[in-house]
Amino acid sequence: AGELFRQLASAAVDKLPCLRWPGAEVRRYRTLMYALKPLQLPDPGWEHAWDGGPLELPAAVGTLAMIPNPGHPASPVTPSLRVRFRRGGETLRLNAGGYRRDLRDLFQEAGIPPWQRSRVPMVFDANDELLAIADLWTTDRGRAHFAMLGHRPAWNTH
Repeated sequence: AGELFRQLASAAVDKLPCLRWPGAEVRRYRTLMYALKPLQLPDPGWEHAWDGGPLELPAAVGTLAMIPNPGHPASPVTPSLRVRFRRGGETLRLNAGGYRRDLRDLFQEAGIPPWQRSRVPMVFDANDELLAIADLWTTDRGRAHFAMLGHRPAWNTH
């Protein structure tokens, strides 16, 4: 155990050390160590049409479903949406008239470890406009779209 901690602790600050063995891995991000089951990464090309019903995501990422917005009348959920994972370079406008933010920066500010970032589902409309990053962030257009539906995305990671 001492050797494990020495290797993780002695890695340069800008590195993401990971020690693996069958059935487990230990990673470091910032000042924290994470002991996990080996992660499965979703195929970056995976994309799925989504009508708002429960959608089981690949690579044991969890389930995405629409849930009613509190206090808003809900219309039947039959949106024409698409779900996929990060491909890199995504930006989003969180507030109307605001500037576009790099998703990478939002992940860093939220302290989401890099190995988890490619496992976060993203919701797009029929015109391929990004509406939401799971249930973490919603764009200004996404908020309007989900308010009209009376539902919003909810991500259950099991």
